[in-house]
Amino acid sequence: MIQKITIAIVMAMLCLNFWVIAQVKPEVLKPVKVGEQVPNEMWDMPMKIYKNGKYSTETLRKYKGKVIVIDFWATWCGYCVEGFPKLSKLQDSLESGLQVFLVNKKSVGDTPEKIARVYELNASHLKDMPIVVEDTILGQLFPTVSLPTYAVISGDRYLEGITQSYLFTEAAIVAIVKERNSLLEIRRRIKKEREGN
Repeated sequence: MIQKITIAIVMAMLCLNFWVIAQVKPEVLKPVKVGEQVPNEMWDMPMKIYKNGKYSTETLRKYKGKVIVIDFWATWCGYCVEGFPKLSKLQDSLESGLQVFLVNKKSVGDTPEKIARVYELNASHLKDMPIVVEDTILGQLFPTVSLPTYAVISGDRYLEGITQSYLFTEAAIVAIVKERNSLLEIRRRIKKEREGN
């Protein structure tokens, strides 16, 4: 009888634990450090996306496995807008291995009209780069101090780096995309060795 009660209590605690994990709110997310894996919650949080003149709500789940460049920008940041062609060219050259997201944080104060105007003026470069608008999630995970700032997430969901535009190089991104399978295998081997010890 005591064993059954103990099992019931343990099961109830596990259920409560899973419920709490499932209810994680954006304000609870901690910043990710370079070399850490991004939290699974990030992939399932609904985000407001602007693309091709339309708004939608999406998650990032369908982009898991790709190298992701998150570009934090604002409509009033000239360097940010000047960087769009470079990002577009980079994404096009790496085909399905890379996805760029332009992230406009709520705190930068941009309006939907300003974002739409920048999109219209740069549509040829932005056609395949979704814009996350009114962001409060990614800005917490990858804090920025200036714009533009780029966060690079590897195909196996590790934060490879956060950098300003002058340190963001095409060669580094190409290497991460082309070597993503090797990086994944190395990380799997290290994880397996750690678990074995």
